[in-house]
Amino acid sequence: MKKLLLSMISVLSINAHALEHSEINDARIPGIKTAVEAYNAEFSQAYSPLLADVESIGSSIGEMINTAVITGNQSRMLSNCSLNATGIATRQTTADVATDAEQLMSDTQYHFWGSYSPTVEQQLVGISKYLSIKAPQSGLSLATPNGSQWFDLEQEEVKKSEGWKAMDQYQDGTRFVVGIGLMDDLIRDNSHYIYAEKINGEVIFIDGQTNLSTDIEPTYLTDKFDFSHLNIPLVTGLMFWALEPTS
Repeated sequence: MKKLLLSMISVLSINAHALEHSEINDARIPGIKTAVEAYNAEFSQAYSPLLADVESIGSSIGEMINTAVITGNQSRMLSNCSLNATGIATRQTTADVATDAEQLMSDTQYHFWGSYSPTVEQQLVGISKYLSIKAPQSGLSLATPNGSQWFDLEQEEVKKSEGWKAMDQYQDGTRFVVGIGLMDDLIRDNSHYIYAEKINGEVIFIDGQTNLSTDIEPTYLTDKFDFSHLNIPLVTGLMFWALEPTS
């Protein structure tokens, strides 16, 4: 996604605050809100017993999990899908992942957001390197240190894909950072990162970056991916990093 971040401070700073959608000049927001409401209503109806567990993932991090934030005294909005999905997996806010990754990986070639990662390939390397460091610190074992292979994806029937079947083989509690994109033209403008977790035998996907503001919820998904509301075309490929619980 095209949210470039040139410098940042932690969202814990008193100078950082989350935004309401009225503060963001983004024409996508009405469409995003409508799409999110429809997706979540469908999820709630089909998977109501899992809803509380899914909602607790975000609430454990707080409202800053994936909202656009202004940092410092300048209007620098931070909302990036690679940071967001990685943050949910490690139970950190989007901004905290960026700060943490800068500290753990001083070489900017490994930063997987902003101007330092112009290609998807560089993002994949950066996320892999960060997770290899961060997973053990989070009580997790990174089962796929370089990510999985890319699998063909049918976005209207996700559960039929070999990628989903590979994810479903992992134990309950496994967390996934998931990359999706258009395999014929895998560039940043038509790729996306979302989160998944296996909960009570079901692989649940959470798209956090739709939550550009505090009054838009993350999106809960299972068997259908449609990111047209984010100006992302048909996605035909899926890969993942699997972080298994160690206890």
